[in-house]
Amino acid sequence: KEKLKKYIQEKVNNGPWGDMVIQIPVEMIAAGVTADALSCIDTMLASFHTSFAASSPGRAHNIQLAAEKICGTLLMPGEIFSFNECVGPRTKERGFREGPVIIDNKIGSGLGGGVCQVSSTLYNAILKAGIKPIERRCHSVPSKYVGLGLDATVDWGNIDFKFQNTFDYPIWIESDIQNFKLYFNIYSHSSLAKREYAIKNHIYKTIPPKTRVLEDTGLPPDKISVVQSGQNGYRVKVIRDVYEQGRLVDSEVISDDYYASKERIIKKGVSPKTNYHSIASN
Repeated sequence: KEKLKKYIQEKVNNGPWGDMVIQIPVEMIAAGVTADALSCIDTMLASFHTSFAASSPGRAHNIQLAAEKICGTLLMPGEIFSFNECVGPRTKERGFREGPVIIDNKIGSGLGGGVCQVSSTLYNAILKAGIKPIERRCHSVPSKYVGLGLDATVDWGNIDFKFQNTFDYPIWIESDIQNFKLYFNIYSHSSLAKREYAIKNHIYKTIPPKTRVLEDTGLPPDKISVVQSGQNGYRVKVIRDVYEQGRLVDSEVISDDYYASKERIIKKGVSPKTNYHSIASN
């Protein structure tokens, strides 16, 4: 810009009046990603979908909004995808709405509720494509839209979901929504499709809930009232089997997760206690 300014001043000050021709000084900058580099993306490696048909309007809106922010993401070899960096803060100003969220192992309401279904759906897609996460955490309680051990929770500024393109080719990520189903499709070079991946979750321990009994004189004796339903806890391993031409060539443990059980609380009716000492004194 300074060179151009100098050239114009010199022409105006020294050149003849009339039309002026000035050669604009430019700097050639090579594109970080070229068409040649992307031409190798020619096939879909994996696809995965979940349903949000039973979601509230706010939750459904958040799922669509977050998925749109990810759609079209390109990862060159070695690059790292961060869910939080890609989707950004879940705020009202950025279009997110109130929806169900997990707070202290309980379902509450908060901005961006439903976004974890987006991260979990993408997580399963990259597993089927042959990619492993470098940062991922399961929820404190099981999710209904994916199996145990197959979820990936996120929380802005606190919990992220990340993975790296470990291939020699670029990865292109596409999201799509059809009939309240969220799809993530992973594209890259066709040579990577020679391998197929089967994901299975193995629940190797079920943890029954503990029961806490509260005595209640307001209930008839021996009458039972459930305050909080219990929920089993689990330990689960996710295993990925790798096949080439239908033959098993590798098997690896992707994660080993723990879901805590939820305490069962009941009230039991009891008779009011009589203060016999007071009666005797009177």
